Amino acid sequence: MISVYLRKYDDLILDHDILSDDEKLRRDGYVYEELAVHYVKRRSWLRRELSGVVGLAANELQFDYNKYGKPTLMGYPDILFNLSHSKNYVLLAIARSDPSSGRFEERSRIALGCDIEWMDPAVEIIEMAELVFSTVERSSLKQLSDKEARKNFFAIWSRKEAFIKAQGSGISYGLDRFTVGVEDDVKIDIKVPSEDSARDWTLYNLDLLPDYKVAICSAGEIGELVLR
Repeated sequence: MISVYLRKYDDLILDHDILSDDEKLRRDGYVYEELAVHYVKRRSWLRRELSGVVGLAANELQFDYNKYGKPTLMGYPDILFNLSHSKNYVLLAIARSDPSSGRFEERSRIALGCDIEWMDPAVEIIEMAELVFSTVERSSLKQLSDKEARKNFFAIWSRKEAFIKAQGSGISYGLDRFTVGVEDDVKIDIKVPSEDSARDWTLYNLDLLPDYKVAICSAGEIGELVLR
């Protein structure tokens, strides 16, 4: 089961005390106070939600990071999570695999990523698509009206971000190396490079807010989506 949480920044608690020293150091690196506040709200919320899942105090949780910066929860290899934020909202996805079932023996095949994108009217979508979208995706946008093209651009963008976050390499993976479906179904087709084709990828399109696009990507037998 994938638990999906969506919150406004205004509804999140500002709690500096449960942050680790490295999180406080990162907080202090923000130039603008609003960005620092948003960072603290995101990280403290993440800690509280994960605390409820594993039964450990929020301030005792420790994170490890791969070379691309994707975090994992130390001591809990069965816990998958991903966090995303855009403008006024924060998105969190959490899943727990079940090794005892025998379906999750190959840990490297299990993955989870999420993304939320505010449909910023200032973005030049065609120019941006030329830089980072696949040929199929660029062609699909050019066949649409301006209004539909803008909606589809951010839908595609959120799906691509969710995939690269699940895959674990982030933006270095190359957004133009794979193609996501442009339809509005709940489950979206995805065509990935050969090195990732063996993993059973599922891409979900969620219609949760006006003016935002939300996507969840998973690999492996994680289960259904549940909005919390």
